[in-house]
Amino acid sequence: ITDIMFAILVTLACIGSAFADYTPEALLDQVTNLPGAENLNVNFNQFSGYLKVTSTKNNHYWFVESMSNPATDPVAFWTNGG
Repeated sequence: ITDIMFAILVTLACIGSAFADYTPEALLDQVTNLPGAENLNVNFNQFSGYLKVTSTKNNHYWFVESMSNPATDPVAFWTNGG
C-alpha cells in the first residue's frame, strides 16, 4: 500500500454522514445518479473514482458509506490488483 493510498483510506475512515463533513474534492467523486436506479431509495452516500498508485497507474475505487452508522462503523477496503 502506498502512502497516498494509506492517506486516502484514513480520510475515508474519518468521513461522517453529513455532507458538511466531506471535502470539496470528495464531493467531486460522489455518485448521485445511477442509470436504471432512478426509482430506488438510495439512502446512503457513495463515491467512485481513481486512486493514483504511480505516475502511470491508477486503481479504481467505489466507496459505499454504511447504512447503519457511518461515523462509527468500520471501513473495509478492497481493490483488485492489476
